[in-house]
Amino acid sequence: MTQSLLTPKEAATALGLPMRTLTFWRHKKKGPRFYKVGRHVRYDKFDVDEYLSKSIVTTGSI
Repeated sequence: MTQSLLTPKEAATALGLPMRTLTFWRHKKKGPRFYKVGRHVRYDKFDVDEYLSKSIVTTGSI
């Protein structure tokens, strides 16, 4: 199994957010799933993409 793991900086860039927001979300148990590898935090690219796709908001026609 090959996974594409992203650093918090890479995940924040992919989501268009400041890294600080991801840090805050981790403490609040929000945002995309993440892994703790020792002291390091990593995000699976699939999870980041899935989180982004679930955040789509559609508006009704005016």
